[in-house]
Amino acid sequence: MTEPIDDRLQDYAARWNAEHPEEDDLPLCDALRFAGGTTRPRRMVPLVAAAAAVALLVGGGVWVTRHHATDPATAPPPAASTGPVASTTPATSTPARTTDPATTATWTSAVPGSTGRLTPVATVATPTPLGASAGTRSCQGADFQVVSSRTVPRDDGWLSTAIVLRSTGRSACALQRGYFVGSLVDARGEPLPIDASPAGPAFFPATLLVQPGDLTFGTVSWAAVRGKAATPVWLAVPIGDGRNSPRVSLEGVAIPPDPHDPSNLGPWRSTAFGQWETVVRPGSLGSLSASVRVPATAALGRPLAYTATLTNPTRTSVSLAGCPRFVQSAQVVPWKTPVVVASSGRLNCAGLPASLAPGQTVTLELQIGTTGLVAGAGSVSWQLLDDLTPALTATAAVRFID
Repeated sequence: MTEPIDDRLQDYAARWNAEHPEEDDLPLCDALRFAGGTTRPRRMVPLVAAAAAVALLVGGGVWVTRHHATDPATAPPPAASTGPVASTTPATSTPARTTDPATTATWTSAVPGSTGRLTPVATVATPTPLGASAGTRSCQGADFQVVSSRTVPRDDGWLSTAIVLRSTGRSACALQRGYFVGSLVDARGEPLPIDASPAGPAFFPATLLVQPGDLTFGTVSWAAVRGKAATPVWLAVPIGDGRNSPRVSLEGVAIPPDPHDPSNLGPWRSTAFGQWETVVRPGSLGSLSASVRVPATAALGRPLAYTATLTNPTRTSVSLAGCPRFVQSAQVVPWKTPVVVASSGRLNCAGLPASLAPGQTVTLELQIGTTGLVAGAGSVSWQLLDDLTPALTATAAVRFID
């Protein structure tokens, strides 16, 4: 006597054989062998297919259990299983959206009708965007007044002019950070030619937000070939539409006669270009300027003695209360990867004034160890920190020798 399920399987097999005669172009065993499979008797195929069809009929229901997340330590023992409970929720229904009263966190459950506990995601305050926000008006030349300027020579025959501007505008404005083309002006008021300017990298943020009263620091690199260009007496820095450009006097500046030619694409007579670097509040450590002086060479394994000079180029005193912290480092780059030594400390307040008055300068005597460095061309950098943020940085080149 056969079971009803056996009768159904045999019936499915007979119907399958009737619909699929034996005459195949390629016998099943050969086809399996050709495909790299394991040969099986042909008569088993309809039985397997029939069994799968019956299993599909029996298991075609949707089985869903309800659950609630609990602490395993306090969860009650599991009840005796009575088998899955069929849900009346259709399989195509939209997942339930529930709210856990304990956390008031709304979430979408993975199983229709289920509930659970979910820790809500912590939120943070809206971050302040870097630079000027969209919609801020562009800065114009009339928004600024020159506070100070200082021109120093470079090793390649060029000159570098540091400029400090104060915002006199009535509202905030956006100042472009990328390279700008300056203007050298001769005694007749005529601009000198611009024969070279850098393509420059992209700067982030692309703009600086300048509030009324803020101080803006920038640097302009420039050069003029004697005999090919007139002697400049003014340096103008166009801002915005270029009108009312702030300018600084070059009277008394010694101009090297034969500066390095940065390009071979045309005549080399003169050029000027610069970049606005930072915007700070008056009286902050960032409103100071810094420079370092190091010897041309330094012996490895011995402390390197050097000096750092702080200057207040603004019209507002800067407090040194709290003995601000500094970071110093020395590095050599022998094969693309730098070798660096660094240390930190605080200013020696006992030997410093309580604040730097407008125009006042103070020089610090410092030392940095060189153990761990390698011989070669390198540099020494010095940073003054405002809290934990670098307020200003100065760097100078040095060659380390064995």
